[in-house]
Amino acid sequence: MKEMINKVADSIGSSITDTFLETTESLKEHFGQQMTNMNDLAETAKDKIAEQVSQLIEISPTLQKLGFLVEGVSVSMSLPPAATFKFKKIHEIDMSIYESLTKESQDKLLVKNLLRALLSADQCQKRIKMGSFTVTNIEIQVGLSPGVSFQMSPRTDA
Repeated sequence: MKEMINKVADSIGSSITDTFLETTESLKEHFGQQMTNMNDLAETAKDKIAEQVSQLIEISPTLQKLGFLVEGVSVSMSLPPAATFKFKKIHEIDMSIYESLTKESQDKLLVKNLLRALLSADQCQKRIKMGSFTVTNIEIQVGLSPGVSFQMSPRTDA
């Protein structure tokens, strides 16, 4: 009787072990594929951010003609990645240059969006009663959740 109980116990134990090993292998395959998909997505996003930063560097002289100096670029290699472009307004926007640039950049989504964001930030700050303050810089974030912000500081008339 003891021998029969040991055989049944061995059989059950073996069955549980086999099921556990099969489940573990299945989970490894599933999560391995998920990790591969996430890595592919991250690589694609990194490529897109690199492309956008390159485009900004390429159009920097044009943006300066419009009235904005590119002061810097911050790249966040998180999931999802993002880039923040920092601009300083150096003179009033020439609307004829703005319209010309908008027409030229019909096929360049980033350029078109940057132009629109800079104009929007400029128009917004003009609605604010600035008093002794001035806009010191404008930041535009591109990525999954784009945004525009500008900082104001007291004027320092030298």
